[in-house]
Amino acid sequence: MGLQKIKSPVEYSFYQWMNSFPDSTHPCDKKRFYTFVRTVCRYNAKKWKDINFVRQKILDKKSSFNKKYLDRLMNLMEELIQYSKIQPINTLQSVRDLKVKDGYFLEITIKNGNIEKKEFPVNQW
Repeated sequence: MGLQKIKSPVEYSFYQWMNSFPDSTHPCDKKRFYTFVRTVCRYNAKKWKDINFVRQKILDKKSSFNKKYLDRLMNLMEELIQYSKIQPINTLQSVRDLKVKDGYFLEITIKNGNIEKKEFPVNQW
């Protein structure tokens, strides 16, 4: 088994997508598109987050790209980039203004759709 290093993963993922059938709606082609967008987000590739830049790169590579489909993909790419910026709720959070007794933590649970908060000693955790 060999080891490889991809020097420019964003550009590599773009050409992996472009060199196949980028304007098809086949699941494999969609997966390559998602891989490209995920790689852009993973490496925070600022120029590749510019939709106009990506649109032009696509049209340079494949001038016959279906324009309506391209618009849909670029809208989806913008949405996915915004989605990637959102931070999920963590199980453990530090809150400055939270009033809890020394040596205790606040546990938040949901019961029957209601939010319940209970204090527990830290050593119990």
